[in-house]
Amino acid sequence: MTEYILIFDSGSGGKFVLNELKKVLPHENYIFFCDEKNCPYGNKKIKTLKSIVSKTLENLLKTNNIKLLIIACNTISSLFKDYLSLHFSNCPILFVEPELNEKILENKTLVIATSNTIKHSKIIHFYKGSPNLFLQGFGNLAIKIDKCNGDFGEIKSILTTQLSKFKNCKIKNVVLGCTHYNFIKKEIKEVLSNEIIFYENSKKIARKAKSTLKKMNRLN
Repeated sequence: MTEYILIFDSGSGGKFVLNELKKVLPHENYIFFCDEKNCPYGNKKIKTLKSIVSKTLENLLKTNNIKLLIIACNTISSLFKDYLSLHFSNCPILFVEPELNEKILENKTLVIATSNTIKHSKIIHFYKGSPNLFLQGFGNLAIKIDKCNGDFGEIKSILTTQLSKFKNCKIKNVVLGCTHYNFIKKEIKEVLSNEIIFYENSKKIARKAKSTLKKMNRLN
């Protein structure tokens, strides 16, 4: 029976994770689940979101032969990492989370993510005391990115309104705390600076997926 790696996201942003996985693990079989019906996740009530995610994952794992589950949604990782690891303990799970560490925070760093990720990410809270850390949460930016068909005019306007206050902060790094935001790197640079360095952990997750499957002796 064919085994699959399942990539789960609220929208199209998880494609960036999928692309990195295919580079590192080209012989694996993939299922990419994009929850367009319930997107965006970033501003939903936690109880509602927990129910949606649990039921959806239960159905996906029941109906497919999944050997590795990757949560490509920072919001879900921030809110339910411990719960999902316990609830689906029979399936190895990797979580995409904001790429934040002491090395990055040696310079002025702006984390942009959904409101839920900003509020609940353990990684963000761990470094919250750093004088080099700046935070900006968005409510429904992800769904706007999914639905704009590549016309980022409205997105650019939102970014200008929300990020202009950081222009004089000498921001060097921008941590993309939502996979959707990979689509709008150009617009972010236009608002802040062309010298911005972006950080997100799709490549890291792909490498971790390979090492996880290797340890399990289940590499294709």
